[in-house]
Amino acid sequence: MKCVRSTVIATGLLAATLAASAAADEPRLGPGSGPPPEALSEEIRSVLNPEGLTITLASGETMEFWFLAETPSGESSRGGATFPDLGVGTLVGALRTSGTWSDYKGNSIEPNVFTLRYGMRPEDGNHMGVSVHLDFVLLVPAAEDMALDAGWGQDDLNIMSFAATGLGHPGVMSLAPNWNSPSEPVVFQDDAGGWAVAWVWDGMTVGFVVEGEGEH
Repeated sequence: MKCVRSTVIATGLLAATLAASAAADEPRLGPGSGPPPEALSEEIRSVLNPEGLTITLASGETMEFWFLAETPSGESSRGGATFPDLGVGTLVGALRTSGTWSDYKGNSIEPNVFTLRYGMRPEDGNHMGVSVHLDFVLLVPAAEDMALDAGWGQDDLNIMSFAATGLGHPGVMSLAPNWNSPSEPVVFQDDAGGWAVAWVWDGMTVGFVVEGEGEH
């Protein structure tokens, strides 16, 4: 009996330790510091929610988001999308980073202001197993993206996002569903164990993965 009891206690302590560790790693959600940055074009700033969100990562770096004021709309270019009401190239928001951030592919993104546009994972051998979902947003430096309706297809968007990494690969942030249907922004763990912030539009909730990497 003593052995069983000791095992139960040890298991409970391990669970508590893991829970505390997870809590320590969880990004913190807070209000934004002000309206969308002036680095963005006036056309883009005018369609963003004036109230942003700040995500503080476990590293202490911050990511500040401003999402579209109205629910973004479009149509997925192929089946299998988690968010079929978003079309490739659709603007969903903007991002300002305070320090070097590692994107979903593990590439370093230097501090800057970016637009966030919806894209889809290529269906080729180089991207098998990269993420659970096909859906991403691609980061484009604000200075390179001035028009609301840029008219970019996936290839154009990929090329414009190369400037975010300085490499021959776009800067990418995976998108994930939040199955709890929150009524306001929350931080949650996605299906792959990464940390995401859920933004709630009318009829659509999208999780933006801020910490976590897919297979390389």
